[in-house]
Amino acid sequence: MDEVQFLQQLLRINSSNPPGNEHKVSEVFMERCQKNRVPYQVTTLMENRSNFEITIRGTGDKHLFLCGHMDTVSPGDANWNFDPFSGEIVGDRIYGRGASDMKSGLAAMYLALESLFLEKITPKASITFLATAGEEVDSCGARAFLEGNENRTIDALVIAEPTNEKVVIGHKGALWLEISTYGKTAHGSMPDQGINAVDHMILVIKTLETLKNEWRIENIKLGSSSLAVTMIEGGIQTNVIPDRCTIRVDIRSIPPQSHDGLIEELNVRLNQLVKKMKFLNLK
Repeated sequence: MDEVQFLQQLLRINSSNPPGNEHKVSEVFMERCQKNRVPYQVTTLMENRSNFEITIRGTGDKHLFLCGHMDTVSPGDANWNFDPFSGEIVGDRIYGRGASDMKSGLAAMYLALESLFLEKITPKASITFLATAGEEVDSCGARAFLEGNENRTIDALVIAEPTNEKVVIGHKGALWLEISTYGKTAHGSMPDQGINAVDHMILVIKTLETLKNEWRIENIKLGSSSLAVTMIEGGIQTNVIPDRCTIRVDIRSIPPQSHDGLIEELNVRLNQLVKKMKFLNLK
């Protein structure tokens, strides 16, 4: 099996997270390792989820890690021009969920380590290939690895995320928030008898838009910080005033921004909004 076919095999696995199913990707690595007698280790996290690891020992005391994640985001409900789990090749492009982020990176790192093993090359530093589960949601695989390897030395770490073929030496922080507003249910024909939680959430979203602009900072290496409302849920049916509305917010931070500081400032603004609503007697 050549390199491109190997990548296609990875792309044809649906490891969308949730639920992940990353162990199916581990099984592809396992099968290839068994064929080539490459020693490996699999760490089971939960049903059908695992981390996969290979280590080649070097002559020195340094340790290099090649790391990536096996899960992908969901393909969603969009009409794809190509099946997201086909690995179809058109021209000089390969299509599929994870072709960029980041099964191509995983395949490249694995094949590099496999080549060292098959050619019986002993590197100066020990090299570990680590494929983790859960990066797109809660980093459960990375957390599990750290919990079981507290005393393990990592001198350098390469993560094969897509960076437009540029070496990037930093990463934005990720802060995910869930915000809920509450009201009072009533029949849609008598909205004045209720308190509309969706109306309240509109004011919260406007506050977030203001903060997004105030918080925005630029970094030459990392780009711009960002804030986006990515999910919203409220109401039970068209003719009922909703008594609850929930949004989820994705914030990408850049040093020197502090997550604790951002949350503290957001709470201050939301408390000010609540006081203003009470002063105006807004239901």
